[in-house]
Amino acid sequence: MADAFYFSSNNPVVSKFLSTGQTVFSLAATLFIIKGIMNLSEALERKDMFEKGRTVLTIVLIFNIVTIICNLLSAFFQMRGTLGTIISVAGAISSVLTIVYLILYLSYLGKAGKMLEAAK
Repeated sequence: MADAFYFSSNNPVVSKFLSTGQTVFSLAATLFIIKGIMNLSEALERKDMFEKGRTVLTIVLIFNIVTIICNLLSAFFQMRGTLGTIISVAGAISSVLTIVYLILYLSYLGKAGKMLEAAK
């Protein structure tokens, strides 16, 4: 563990790869949770929640792919000039999109909780 901290703090490329790995695993967990709620929705015959889950799943996937691509591009290339500016702007936009998808995700989780409460 100390070696991972040493490498990530002294090597920005390694730090970007570790951050990207964290994003990928977090994305996988989020997608599995959404898919599980969609399966429950289908079993409870809640087509509205199933369709909302499909929308949230698509948005989460697209937004995270943009974030992962931005992280990898900035890790691979020391970008200066116009390309560097474009990647920086894309990174800032992906940060805003992350906030948007988290709000949608939390809203979906809240509705799923209410759906399960009503199913009792």
